[in-house]
Amino acid sequence: MQCDECRQRKVVEDGEYCEVCLVATKECRSCHSVLSIFEFQKNQRTPTGVVNRRADCKDCRKKREGKKPTAKQKQEFYKTDPRPPIGDTFQCPICHRIFTVSNNQSINLDHDHKTGEIRGWICGSCNTAVGKLEDDISILARAIIWIKSAGKGFSNFIF
Repeated sequence: MQCDECRQRKVVEDGEYCEVCLVATKECRSCHSVLSIFEFQKNQRTPTGVVNRRADCKDCRKKREGKKPTAKQKQEFYKTDPRPPIGDTFQCPICHRIFTVSNNQSINLDHDHKTGEIRGWICGSCNTAVGKLEDDISILARAIIWIKSAGKGFSNFIF
């Protein structure tokens, strides 16, 4: 049997890890702690089946994720604004791109990470962008200035 993590080294039973993976470490991009790879959530697998793990440790990721909408909040929202079905067209309210909903990941239910309040449906790209800007208007404002100034004279702005 292969290691469930790296898919290369042999192990005794299915679902177990090889000795190399059991002692492997990774540095958290947020807190910079060097931790066991098992302190990082699995993200996805490569085409060869190797596990990719998230860049932030579980503790930092939990802090960053903030509040999530409750099941009741989602149910109430779905009543008035259900997810567009697969095959329907959808226009993202942020980027205005129009596309056909192809799977459940192509559009996302966006929410405020500080309050848990649902904001609405947006495309996956915009959801990622908003998340990477940490729902922070001051970061977004700096990004706008950066784009407008093409990076020139940026240090003249005070925030």
